[in-house]
Amino acid sequence: RMVLNHYRVHLHNQSSTSEYYKLSLENSELLSGVKLTVAQNPVALGPGENTEWHFFVMIPESSLPSNLAELSFNIKSHNNSHSQTFKTQFIGPQKK
Repeated sequence: RMVLNHYRVHLHNQSSTSEYYKLSLENSELLSGVKLTVAQNPVALGPGENTEWHFFVMIPESSLPSNLAELSFNIKSHNNSHSQTFKTQFIGPQKK
């Protein structure tokens, strides 16, 4: 059985040029079978534009050590001039 979590990130291009941003899951090797699904990756933003970026993570329930797992994501611009890593919790069903 797979467990699905929905996430969103707010992006704002503060540069004077168009940028492409790519999302990646940094610590996927810690959980077997983890899958990142992003409708648009990379995403393009013009100067001063912002957007809300939605994505999903699926993990087999059997891979979760408890009902919580820490995930680490990275967003990089296409020319690697901007990069940001953030952590969040993956919430699964309560273990019995």
